[in-house]
Amino acid sequence: MTLFHTIAAFRAWREEVSGTVGFAPTMGNLHDGHIACLKSAQINSDHSVVSIFVNPTQFAPTDDFAKYPRTLEDDLKLLEANGCSAVFVPSVDEMYPLGATTKVIAGSMANGLEGDFRPGHFDGVATVCLKLFQVVQPSVVAFGNKDLQQLRVIEQMIRDFNMPLYLEAVPTCREASGLALSSRNRYLTPEAKVQASQLNIGLQDTLQLVLDGVSPHDSEAKTTTVLERHGWAVDYIAVRDAATFQAVTSETTELTVLGAARLDGVRLIDNITCLRA
Repeated sequence: MTLFHTIAAFRAWREEVSGTVGFAPTMGNLHDGHIACLKSAQINSDHSVVSIFVNPTQFAPTDDFAKYPRTLEDDLKLLEANGCSAVFVPSVDEMYPLGATTKVIAGSMANGLEGDFRPGHFDGVATVCLKLFQVVQPSVVAFGNKDLQQLRVIEQMIRDFNMPLYLEAVPTCREASGLALSSRNRYLTPEAKVQASQLNIGLQDTLQLVLDGVSPHDSEAKTTTVLERHGWAVDYIAVRDAATFQAVTSETTELTVLGAARLDGVRLIDNITCLRA
């Protein structure tokens, strides 16, 4: 496994290697969910690349950019143990040199949900992903389903910009309790971590209510009330058409229930999807 800190050094390596590259962009503090993306990127690829870059442009002033956990030494050991070919770990100045002002405006998939609660977030995500794709030149990119709206934003950007990329959607990795793996889970107290599984349970309950004929609005409201009674601060519980992220209609064939809520100040997101009966 080879480590690169500059675009020039990575591009020199990329020009020398033959074959296809599978790519998994990350912000580090790696867990099994990231490794699942790496493994997915390795399938049908000759080389696998992971980037580790905490991207400042996707954090709002009130977000936790400075606090985001940085565990590079452990991350590199984990990647090497899992057969990663190369790791790209640029600095902020390398990715956003002085005078760089061009950015991507994320498409319609960024509207609503996270887009409402984190204005500008998806513009930052789309911008850094476009820059990373330009550097790495992959044929396959892997993103986790846990950040489903993010996945849809990148999917839309790839399609709209006619990029020669295949996006692999990787199933969400979970703890035995159902809690989705996330770098933010480390901020939860042991007690809160046990309670955190309530978010996934709430999403499942919401989905079942809708399948049983309860309106999406009433199903969302009921789950929100239950979570708030248990001490959660709920940003949203939302039932959507999985393909369009719009409200469910009679034409909807696949449902997604998404949620974002804070427990003891830690913001968690999750989603579940199923075919409509």
